[in-house]
Amino acid sequence: MPDTDGSPSLLARFRPFGPLLLIIAAASCFEYGAVPRTNLAPGREVRITITPDARATLASQIGTQVRSVTGQLRTADSSGLTLAMTGTTLLDGTDAPWSGEVVTIPVSDILVTEQRKISSGKTIALVVLVSSLTALVALSVGLSTSSGGSSHATGAK
Repeated sequence: MPDTDGSPSLLARFRPFGPLLLIIAAASCFEYGAVPRTNLAPGREVRITITPDARATLASQIGTQVRSVTGQLRTADSSGLTLAMTGTTLLDGTDAPWSGEVVTIPVSDILVTEQRKISSGKTIALVVLVSSLTALVALSVGLSTSSGGSSHATGAK
């Protein structure tokens, strides 16, 4: 929507960048943190690093070169964890997507359990960055509109 002088409003200038800013905000404000297996909450996204022996035990379900499994935790009990896999990380660091296949990982095959959580440090950094950029754009828009584009020639004959 244009301002009264016909120029686009500040919000209209940012509109094309809205989806990109949302994607950056959503992706950068989370991290995985180690959590005791007994404190995992069903329904949350988790990453399970498996033992070297588990690669053989779970090979028929997830493959032989898997270092960790990521997915939504379905159940957690004394025998193991059941999750709907969204991805695996291989020994060479490559990520492989999965489509919700359900796997149960026995307790003896679990090396590390991590749960996805909001990263306060990343969130603060993102807020400062977006706020600074917004202030910079607002300042530059304010300066460019305050000059008005009208130049008065003084001393011209």
